[in-house]
Amino acid sequence: MKGQITLTDILAIWGAVVASFVAGWNIFRDVIKRDRLEVYASIMRTYPGKEDVLSWTIKNLGQRDVYVTHLAGTTHRLLRPIWLFKRINKRLYPKQLLFPFDHMNGSLPMQIKPLNNSSAAYRLEALGRGERGKVEELFAVTADGREWFVKQKVMKRILQNETYRKHIL
Repeated sequence: MKGQITLTDILAIWGAVVASFVAGWNIFRDVIKRDRLEVYASIMRTYPGKEDVLSWTIKNLGQRDVYVTHLAGTTHRLLRPIWLFKRINKRLYPKQLLFPFDHMNGSLPMQIKPLNNSSAAYRLEALGRGERGKVEELFAVTADGREWFVKQKVMKRILQNETYRKHIL
């Protein structure tokens, strides 16, 4: 029976084709089309009130609506990459500081449409001094529980800002 294709061979080929298609679809759905956020924070001054504020800007780079449920910070820099050191970070640095749900221009949770952004601003005086106000990392938490961090370069600029130091440290 050399050279003949049996029913078993046809079913094996068909199974391999279907399994490859399903694997490709799962990679496309989970990796390529996943939610992506860009979180940015800065120190600003409002006019005409001349109040110093910590301003958050969250941009949805994905294809679906995203709900931001919490804005938070930690008092220590976390080990990177976050996905690898998640349990270690929670054990070493369990303290996280939540920002209030009501901010100057609305409240949490915020719905952000695809390719749009949303912002939140907090008065620096209201954040408090000492341990409560001193943060090393800022991040947004979405409804699915994922944490989206402000870039380290931006955090360094915030921590070196004189206005931030005057109000927080």
